Amino acid sequence: MYKSIVQTFVGCILYADNIIILSASVCGLQNTLDCVFEVSHDLHDLTFNCAKSSCFAIGKQNKLRISDMNLGPNSLQWCDSFKYLSVTFQAGPKLTINIDVIKQKFFMASNSVLDNSYSLDELFQLQLLESFCCLFYNMQCEPLNCLHLKC
Repeated sequence: MYKSIVQTFVGCILYADNIIILSASVCGLQNTLDCVFEVSHDLHDLTFNCAKSSCFAIGKQNKLRISDMNLGPNSLQWCDSFKYLSVTFQAGPKLTINIDVIKQKFFMASNSVLDNSYSLDELFQLQLLESFCCLFYNMQCEPLNCLHLKC
């Protein structure tokens, strides 16, 4: 049984040099990791940093002790949360997303703009806030709802 997103099977998510491998079972995950290692071994130039890699379980039995997975000779440990593209994902019966760090960065940037422009006109301060902080952080600070997550 494979997880599907909008009726399409998604086995992995790639972005730059990051990869998320998805599997509905521990056995399926190990098989996928074995395949990934074989392909990377054949390519000679592709290596994985196992110190920055981990496994993550979601579902009713996520608290069960599962033996570490193997990526070639290296083992991957199970964790309760991981960070991907500045978003923290947390294990549990359901997937939980924590964007508190992103919100903190937004407020830190806003406070910095206001602190460094305290002698300027209030309308100019507002314009600075809108152009700087909102441009870079607003999209990340929006609360995610079922529409965003395609529930």
